[in-house]
Amino acid sequence: MTPLDDYVRRVKFWLPGVRGRMAAEDVRATLEDLLAERERRIGRPLEPAEVADELRAFGRPEVIASRYSTMRPLIDAGLMPAYARVLGVAVAGVLAAQLVLALGAPAPETGETIVRTGGRIVTGLLWSFTSVTVAFACLTRLYTPARSGAGGAAC
Repeated sequence: MTPLDDYVRRVKFWLPGVRGRMAAEDVRATLEDLLAERERRIGRPLEPAEVADELRAFGRPEVIASRYSTMRPLIDAGLMPAYARVLGVAVAGVLAAQLVLALGAPAPETGETIVRTGGRIVTGLLWSFTSVTVAFACLTRLYTPARSGAGGAAC
């Protein structure tokens, strides 16, 4: 299998079905043209390392495949900084609250306190991550389509 074949196979992996086959054909044709143009410019066949450099410069296969996808992202790129900030605040809040509870609650045994606190931290982090992610996914669905002219859909 040539490096080009491997690259196209990896693009197709990320897009199953007909869309994947169409994307793979398009990417293969584009890359073949790109490699042929480079060979024409330098006047000789490309070395394997040069082919690898061209494929690397073209982009990671999963990123190239995402450009052919019709699926919308869970969280819009424009909301990502706010999402990261809110998620960080939520994580810090969970950790701070559990630390206060662990230090303030009398427990007969230190090991029992550690186990309970650890369980509450894990549960709190999971709930925080889930609730913040769902909220921002809803914001993405409500506000992103307005920019492209489509009507907003309820979450």
